Amino acid sequence: MKWAWTVVAPALVGALAAAGGQPGGGSVDARAEVAAALYAASATQAAAERSADAKLRAQRAEIERLRGETGAGRAANAALRAALTASEEKYVAELAGRDRAYAQEIAVFRDAVQNIASTSEGAAALARFNSGDETGALSILDDLRRGRDAARRKRADIESASDGRRIALLALQARARGKLSTSQAIARYEEVTRLDPGVHADWAELAALYRNASRLTDARRAAERAARTASNDRERASASRELGDVLAAQGDGGGAVDAYLRYYQLAQNLSESNPADSDLQYEVAMAHSRIGNLFAAKQDWEGASTAYGSALVILQSLFVAEPRSVFRQRSLATGMERAGDALMALGDNDEALNLHRGALGIRGLLAEHDPESATAQRDLAVSHEKMGNMLLVTGKLDEGVAEYREELKILKTLTARDGSNWDLQRGASVAYEKIGDGLSAKNERDAAAAAYRDGLALREAMVKHDGANAGWKRDLLVMLAKIAGVSDDRRYAERGLEAANALDKAGLLEERDRWIIEALKKRLAQ
Repeated sequence: MKWAWTVVAPALVGALAAAGGQPGGGSVDARAEVAAALYAASATQAAAERSADAKLRAQRAEIERLRGETGAGRAANAALRAALTASEEKYVAELAGRDRAYAQEIAVFRDAVQNIASTSEGAAALARFNSGDETGALSILDDLRRGRDAARRKRADIESASDGRRIALLALQARARGKLSTSQAIARYEEVTRLDPGVHADWAELAALYRNASRLTDARRAAERAARTASNDRERASASRELGDVLAAQGDGGGAVDAYLRYYQLAQNLSESNPADSDLQYEVAMAHSRIGNLFAAKQDWEGASTAYGSALVILQSLFVAEPRSVFRQRSLATGMERAGDALMALGDNDEALNLHRGALGIRGLLAEHDPESATAQRDLAVSHEKMGNMLLVTGKLDEGVAEYREELKILKTLTARDGSNWDLQRGASVAYEKIGDGLSAKNERDAAAAAYRDGLALREAMVKHDGANAGWKRDLLVMLAKIAGVSDDRRYAERGLEAANALDKAGLLEERDRWIIEALKKRLAQ
């Protein structure tokens, strides 16, 4: 017949985590419970029957006497408990010395129960087993094993995520150099966040990548997770900024305002508490800039100019402190461009042109210094567009169109490398639109229509990719209206009016765009 412990042991061996308490209360003496389990093992009883003599019977009688004095609840004074434990250990040792087979068998069992008793929870379960509640003890030990297995899996996941996180950071660098697509970078961060979902920085990076890929629903979910996993105000500020960017892209102006104001307040408070921290000063500048974007979206150029100006003052001071920093140079150029846009809208063309020329000069040097950087090239493309805008406003049409063509050339190269970056796709569509604007101003209607149609093809692909993106639907409408303005083909006007009415019905047509409906109606009436 099989000894009872051979059935019990497999369950006991795997138990190393939480369990219930000792019957009767009090702390558990792990050594005593191991000794009791070894003494009571069926292997011990069988060996005793094979080796029974007066000495062993006397030892057994002493053990039973001590057991009786300690009581069924095993709540005994220390001296009695120690004496019982010593007697049980001596009895088992005596048997092992007489019976080599038993010695080997009991050694295996000893390893199992000592392993269990190495934790307070396991010792408590062993005490339960020794006190007669074998079923309850085994249930606890099974739970312990499952818990330990889950903990081991989780530990393995977190260790794997740590490795994956380091690789994902390198992937971001490869993406910035145009060697890796946005979708490939997303896949890496999705895996990291699946394995270890509690790290704020991972969710923040993933939200930005989703936004670049125009997966705005996913971007919002990731930004909200970034907020929930933030552990300090710096991280909460970062999460608010990213959430504001996503909400603005989704057309949720009210939500974006709330997020950006929260971002500004957190960044301002942190900067005031740490005035020597230049990174926090930068965050304050970015908060001003984001608020400026909201003013600009409402065509409130006075408000935008004030906000952008506040950002630019900070960015200039940071650049002066670290003039060799590529990051500071890039940030300054961005601040100059935004301030220049606002001044251009207010009619201060001279100062706006100076700012845009300065930004283009910085962008050109950065791109020349690092020609493989997709980020530097994208920035340079934006600067060419800004300069083109200024040149068109000042009547220098040929020069303006040339700037837009430089922008488009760069963006075509970048989109060929990373077709999953829909920010780049939209940028290329804007370049086509701007080229069309310049050619239309020169009264080159056919050439303008051709440029607009190239841009239209991109915008149709964008809306097909993300039909919920209200901004892209508006972009498509604008392109249809512009083609209708230079083309004799009435189908563009018809499509444009249909798209405008659909946006209006959905409450997505902004007041500033209502002129499009009237222009299209007028075109169809001709």
